[in-house]
Amino acid sequence: MMAQASVTNLQTQLTAISTGGGSRATYVGASSTTSNGELYPTVNGALDTSVAGAVGGSKICSVTYAGSHVCSPYELYESVVTGTGKLDGTTDVGPLQVYQQAWVNGYSTGATGPVSKDRFGGLSENCAGGTYLTGDSGWKNTTFKFAIAPGAAAGSPRVLQFDSTVGCNTPYALACCK
Repeated sequence: MMAQASVTNLQTQLTAISTGGGSRATYVGASSTTSNGELYPTVNGALDTSVAGAVGGSKICSVTYAGSHVCSPYELYESVVTGTGKLDGTTDVGPLQVYQQAWVNGYSTGATGPVSKDRFGGLSENCAGGTYLTGDSGWKNTTFKFAIAPGAAAGSPRVLQFDSTVGCNTPYALACCK
């Protein structure tokens, strides 16, 4: 009896891994407003500077889609793998800003551009956690699009594409997930 339960549990885990699991939020659409790397929501026509970053992004998305938040790349992957949400392969989407957990890459170490300020602080691909709006520190933002890959033949499948070279002073609508 115990062996059968273990086999069933393993089968469930394998199904979740191969199908995306379905437990993450999925893409519901783009925010109705744009934001640069500084994710401050607008409340009654004025910037609400009491919140920023992921919380600010969530408030921006919630204006358009109640209860939504700014997507992570993992949620976008989940949307494509499970076929849920609006990334069903029929329409190009983006580029839209995502909330990317930062890591140190060539952009932060100066391999392909200026060395960023505090280059080992984990701030280089998310505009300092969504709190930085200019370009003087060399930090970048991350956007995604779901489209036919560059150079692919017309009619090819759409694929997720991420760009972590976007300047923090460049406004984009946010990818919203729920």
